[in-house]
Order: sequence, then C-alpha cells, then structure tokens
Amino acid sequence: MIPSGRAALVLLGLVIVLWGLNWPVMKVGLEYIPPLLFTSIRMVLGCLCMVIAAAIMGQLRRPYRDEWTLVFGVGLIQMA
Repeated sequence: MIPSGRAALVLLGLVIVLWGLNWPVMKVGLEYIPPLLFTSIRMVLGCLCMVIAAAIMGQLRRPYRDEWTLVFGVGLIQMA
C-alpha cells in the first residue's frame, strides 16, 4: 500500500518529529536507567510494537525452520 502524496507528507512529518523527540527522551532516560537496561527495554518495546503491527496487518507468523539463521544473523548485526 503506497500512501497518497498528502499522506506521505504527513507520515514524513511524523517521522521527523518522533526522531527529533527521541534524543531528549534518551538523554533523560539514561540519567535514571543504566545504558544496557535502557537498551534492553527499548528492544523489547520495539519488538512488541512490531508484533502488534504485524498482527494488525495479518502478517504475523513464526519463521520457518530454515529462516531462523537469517533472523538471528540480522538480529545480531542490528544489535552490534
């Protein structure tokens, strides 16, 4: 699904605002929570959001057996 021109601009504006707010939130969060715990919480919340989005779109499924290597490889690269 490709959004219309107006919807794409609204989405772009939303991304800009959310990324802009990300830095101050992380700065404040790291004052109260150790970095490793903060990162772990971010990863869990991000994973939860992605699972919910996939479920809403009807695309949630477990990876097939031969896809697990790819899932772990990409996950390791993303974490590093």
